[in-house]
Amino acid sequence: MQRVSKEDHDDSVASALRSEQAFEAPVTNLNAPRPDLAADSMAAKGRASGCTLQLTWFFALVAVQIATVLLFKQVQVSGGYTFSVASSVAFAELCKLALACGLHARDICRSGQGQDGWVDGVTWRLTMHYLGLALLYCINNQLAFVCLIFADPGTYSVYRSSIPYLGAVLLHLLGDPMNELQWVTIVLLCIAIMNAQYDETLSGTKMSGSAYAMLALHVCITAASSVWNQKVLQGSRVALHLQNLILYTYGLIFALFSYIFMEEPLHKMSTSAVSVHLPSEPTVQWRQKGFLEGYTPLAILLVLSQAFTGLAIAALIKYADTIVRSFASSVSMALLVLLSGFLFETRLTFHSMTGVVSILVLSYTCRSCRLN
Repeated sequence: MQRVSKEDHDDSVASALRSEQAFEAPVTNLNAPRPDLAADSMAAKGRASGCTLQLTWFFALVAVQIATVLLFKQVQVSGGYTFSVASSVAFAELCKLALACGLHARDICRSGQGQDGWVDGVTWRLTMHYLGLALLYCINNQLAFVCLIFADPGTYSVYRSSIPYLGAVLLHLLGDPMNELQWVTIVLLCIAIMNAQYDETLSGTKMSGSAYAMLALHVCITAASSVWNQKVLQGSRVALHLQNLILYTYGLIFALFSYIFMEEPLHKMSTSAVSVHLPSEPTVQWRQKGFLEGYTPLAILLVLSQAFTGLAIAALIKYADTIVRSFASSVSMALLVLLSGFLFETRLTFHSMTGVVSILVLSYTCRSCRLN
């Protein structure tokens, strides 16, 4: 019989003990906290917080868009405005400029860049882009005042619902892909918009051809400027708030120029719109309004709502995406059509209701195509 030395015996005992400890280790660690579960819990809380932010800014954007369009109608007196349209645009640009300046200064202080950070990365090419964009925005903002003299909020919002899809077509011309189903939904969307404007009691559309042409021009300028702005933002590494600061500075300059030189042509355009669509309203003789003249509390609220619409859109894009933003616009459109019937005695016809439902369904379909 082979004898086992004391050293071999001790080694075998120690090995057995280590094996038992290794075998029992998983059992003793069952009650210990698991890092993967903690990470999953934190991720779930993050998703819940992100969903809350998305919903908050979604409803904020819907509320601001509806309030802005309704305020346009509420501040009108005898088919016109008691204040200067150009000065209103200038005040809105001034509010946005102050906001962009404050946010850019905050970012510089946080990064510790100092005074050099104020214009870091700005080029002449970038400033020329924003010079053209500011001119388009200035023209379009004042055109919106004219369109909302003769168009009810529902009709105005229905037409503006086509802006994302017109923008998609422009992006396609610049090289972005589009599939066949997207083209089909865009064509059907145009048909739904025309269907929503048909009034069977008039055996025709609700407004004249010139009114629809003016609305179409307003929508096309909005879509073109949005695509242009998107391309500039995507192609530049300059801080977002600094780019906004440049844009709003040019916007303020153009608005002041419009106040000095363009008030009379704008008044004639508004008067012609009123004479066609509101023939019972008396014609108001033009005179240069004071820069601060005619600002009631509602008019001041309109300026503030215009200024903060951009903030709500930027926040929604930051915390969600453009899909959620577009859906917020569609919801605003549907609600404005209903509110127009109750607040402004606009006829809610079978064609208008089916047109709105069709626009909502086609909008969802088109966005689903883009996601897929």
